[in-house]
Amino acid sequence: MKNVRKIIVLVLAFALALSSFTGCGKENEEPVVTEPVIEEPEEPVAEPEPAVEPVAEPEPVVEPEPEPVYEGPYNPYTGLPCEEDISGVRPYAVMINNIKVATPQWGITAADIMYEVLVEGGLTRLMAIYSNLTSVDCIGSIRSSRPYYLDILQGYDAIYIHAGGSEDAYSQISKRGINNIDGVRGSGVTFHRDAWRKANMGTEHSLMLDTLKVPDFVEKAKWRTDIGDSYRNILSFTDEAKPEGDSAVKIHVMYSKSKTTDFEYNEEDKLYYVFQYGSKMWDETQEKQMNCKNVLVLYTEMSKIAGDDKGRMKGTFYGEGNGMFFCEGSCVPIKWSKASATDPYKYTLEDGSQLELGRGVTYIPIVAPSYGEVSYE
Repeated sequence: MKNVRKIIVLVLAFALALSSFTGCGKENEEPVVTEPVIEEPEEPVAEPEPAVEPVAEPEPVVEPEPEPVYEGPYNPYTGLPCEEDISGVRPYAVMINNIKVATPQWGITAADIMYEVLVEGGLTRLMAIYSNLTSVDCIGSIRSSRPYYLDILQGYDAIYIHAGGSEDAYSQISKRGINNIDGVRGSGVTFHRDAWRKANMGTEHSLMLDTLKVPDFVEKAKWRTDIGDSYRNILSFTDEAKPEGDSAVKIHVMYSKSKTTDFEYNEEDKLYYVFQYGSKMWDETQEKQMNCKNVLVLYTEMSKIAGDDKGRMKGTFYGEGNGMFFCEGSCVPIKWSKASATDPYKYTLEDGSQLELGRGVTYIPIVAPSYGEVSYE
């Protein structure tokens, strides 16, 4: 057994040796060339990009809608917007008591234009122009007529409301054909006596106008309610009425040694507030102080009627003259003209251009230079 193993080992060793000798003896056999290993360069590591904040989309620009242009209608006496066109409707001119014992008045702040004019005794009387008389229930107290007030109201083609008058005034009302409602002679249906005023102020200061009854009275009288063409658009208004003149935040109007009226400008609402007899000029029914956008002073001469036992005054309120225009804390001199009693007033600046009023109420003191004067600061 051992001999068999030896024989196997020898055979294997001989075969291995023979194999090595045969391989080394091959001719023309190319050597094995080993390709060099080329290492690929490493990819560079990219730096992380910085985080980018998302850009917000811009808000769309919304253009504001333009304010609608107001095309009317306008009140022809204030220049303010109104609900319906009243430019063709006759206004009312109402005589209102203004002596101290008869104050406060009723319904004065509803007026579009307020005139204050000298009468006998150095006192004054008001005449208010109303485009909408029934905007208040009651106005008063109502006082008597004087001839020169007719010159004013005819410039508006107005229906006249008064309580009595001088004999000359009655004569002129008839001669001029003025439609008038008189609380003394025959038109009592539109008036009443206020009991408290009668007891505390006297009978002559107690007559009040019942405005709601006036339209029926006018209709029954068959009076014309359409205004004449020549009385349309007699005033001009602007949104920028502040005159380029002197500062005038306080105005002192002296009608006589016995009567003065003061106006104080309020910067917040751009209005003048009215004072008389040392206190506010007060509207009892409306519970507010009389105020206005414009103060329009007209100068015209007046004098006492010779031989008149009451000391009544006379004056001609047509022709032409000078004046002062106050608005928004400033003032300028003006000129006024009125061709006749039945023509409207026209107002111009000194250069002849038409005066433009601020939109709102106008207070018109008529001052006689022989008796009074106007100062301001």
